[in-house]
Amino acid sequence: MKWLRLVSLLFLPCVVPLTRAGEVLAELTVDPTASALGLTLDLGSLDSGSNTQALRGTMTLALDCLSPLSQVSLRDFRFRAVTNYQLTLVDGSFTAGVTNLQALHAMPDAPQPYVPVQPGNLVQFEQVPYRLLGFSGYSASGLVCLILSGQSLPCRNVIRLADLAPAELTLFSGTLSLSNAVLHFNGSFTFGPTLIGGGATLGGGAVVSASGPLLPCLNIQTDAAHENYFVTWSSAFPEFHLERTESLSTPVNWQRVDDSLVFTEGSSNITRWANQPGQAFYRLKNQ
Repeated sequence: MKWLRLVSLLFLPCVVPLTRAGEVLAELTVDPTASALGLTLDLGSLDSGSNTQALRGTMTLALDCLSPLSQVSLRDFRFRAVTNYQLTLVDGSFTAGVTNLQALHAMPDAPQPYVPVQPGNLVQFEQVPYRLLGFSGYSASGLVCLILSGQSLPCRNVIRLADLAPAELTLFSGTLSLSNAVLHFNGSFTFGPTLIGGGATLGGGAVVSASGPLLPCLNIQTDAAHENYFVTWSSAFPEFHLERTESLSTPVNWQRVDDSLVFTEGSSNITRWANQPGQAFYRLKNQ
């Protein structure tokens, strides 16, 4: 059994909603078996190569707990390749490696714009600031070394990716789904190419599959005349039902609210009660 963390309480005749519609943060964990981050190293006319590794990490989404699949904000992500990358180019005369590669949201503490959830539960985050962490090292010989030397660049070097300027993901898109109080995100993005020296660029793309818990909340408010009050929660949580009791004295006698008293309007489930003297307490319970 799963229980809602927040219990909404109602004291009558003065009705005070203790849980209001508002923003909730959902932290999703990346599934490394279904997620990957690919890198492409491009040496211009000389050669290019790619390597892909599994991806771990987290991402944080902000949603409205009363309408979680209506709009969403991407607040943070921290992705990390499970293993290091190795590339051999130009017939073996240039080898490169990227260690401890991470892709992070460059502005995780700043408010990010909400975007609508489109038909098919599609979400599209645009101009997302990001930065890279890790180290990229290379070793060149033969013609490649001569070319680098001609540009006053070393034939061996290690580049600290954190020293590169933050950039933007043009588009980070995916789909959302909600099932049994678990939010799922499946999406992808590309990044770069970023100039790392000597005309070489580093870029890539990721496929991200992540999920995490998301529980519903309750909202209580009265009508304009204060004759009735309404208990509301999102219809995106069909696994939950409303329970009511008039006392929290042990043993608490929670009673399920009959489905005939609940109607759906838009994305909300609503039940109406006469605003009479007394008290009542409400909670949502996973069936």
